[in-house]
Amino acid sequence: MKINIPMEYLSSKTVHNGYVFKYDDQIFRDRFVVLNKLLTDKDRVIDLGCVGYIPNITSSINCGTYLHDILTKKCNDVLGVDIDINGVEFVRKLGFTNVVCADIISDASNIKRHFMNSEVDFMILGEMLHEVDNPIQFLSDIHKEYEGCVRKIIITVPNIYRLTNIVNAVGGKDVNHTENRYWFSPYTICKSLAQAGIQPTELYLAGKTFGKRGLLLSLFKHNICAEHIIAVGTL
Repeated sequence: MKINIPMEYLSSKTVHNGYVFKYDDQIFRDRFVVLNKLLTDKDRVIDLGCVGYIPNITSSINCGTYLHDILTKKCNDVLGVDIDINGVEFVRKLGFTNVVCADIISDASNIKRHFMNSEVDFMILGEMLHEVDNPIQFLSDIHKEYEGCVRKIIITVPNIYRLTNIVNAVGGKDVNHTENRYWFSPYTICKSLAQAGIQPTELYLAGKTFGKRGLLLSLFKHNICAEHIIAVGTL
C-alpha cells in the first residue's frame, strides 16, 4: 500500500491531536510473502541483524522461515551483517558464508566494499528495530552513511495492535520478548522513518490469526490487528 499519511504530520510541520490512519490494502499471509513480492532475483541486499535468535535458527531453516536463508536463495547478492560474533560463527558453520560480524555504521566502508561501492537495492531490518535503544537515531545514522549507496530500506516489526497483545492486555498481562524496547504501529513506524530523513513509501500488514481465534479477523478485510508491519522507505 502506498503511504497515504500527509507529510505535514510525518515531518511535524503540523500537529493533529487525533489523526486517523486507515489501512486500505489486503492483509498478507505472513511477512515473507510481502518480502517475496518486493524483492527480485536481481537485487543486491544487506541483511542487517541477520543472525536472529540462535536457539530458533535451525528449526527456522527447516521450516523455511529463516530470513537470511530466504534472502540468500531469492536475491542475487546478499551480505548478512550482525554484531553478534557467536551468532555469526554459528550461521557460518551452517554453511552461510555470506555473513560478517560488523557494525553497520562504524564498519560501513567495509560493507560498501563488498558491493564494490556499487548501488545496493535494499537494506533489510528484519524483526530488530524494536530492540534498538534509539531507533530514530539508528535510522538517521543509516540514512547519513548509506544515502546514495542503498536505494531502499525494508523494516519488519511486530504490530502493537496484533490480536495476541489485545487478548493479553484484556487479561492484565504485558507479554514481551525481554529484549523489546518499543512497539510500533503503522503510523509510528512511518513517523520514525520520516524523522530519520527516510521517505516512507509503502506499508503492508501481514499475518492474520487463524483457527477459532481468527474468526473475528476473517470478518474484516482491512483489519489492523495483523501480526506484523512491513514498511518500505527511500534513502
